Amino acid sequence: MFVRNGSGIERFESLVARSQSGNALDRLAEMEKRYLKKCPGCNKPFWIDPEQMETSWFNGQPIGYKCPHKNCGGVVKLEVRQ
Repeated sequence: MFVRNGSGIERFESLVARSQSGNALDRLAEMEKRYLKKCPGCNKPFWIDPEQMETSWFNGQPIGYKCPHKNCGGVVKLEVRQ
């Protein structure tokens, strides 16, 4: 693993500390919240994948994730983080 600068080292140390704390169920719930989405078109859940990224034809910016279910054109919009 490659870590850059002070902020990268702090982030790495934080990840190591979290892994040693043993709260695997909390981390699993966090992963599910972040990566398991519900399609607005068919209401089926799916795990996001980089290959499902939908981009704007105008400027190429990411829009969201396409639903992988057959015959569904739903797109889960990206959440804006502040």
